[in-house]
Amino acid sequence: MERGVGLRLGRRHPDQLIVGETVDFWRVEPRSSG
Repeated sequence: MERGVGLRLGRRHPDQLIVGETVDFWRVEPRSSG
């Protein structure tokens, strides 16, 4: 096993969450209004 959920090499930006990134076992999704 090389990589799995939570074992990514880090986020693209340390202060911002980007849609599609994985944080631990959570995935960042776009915000919907309404």
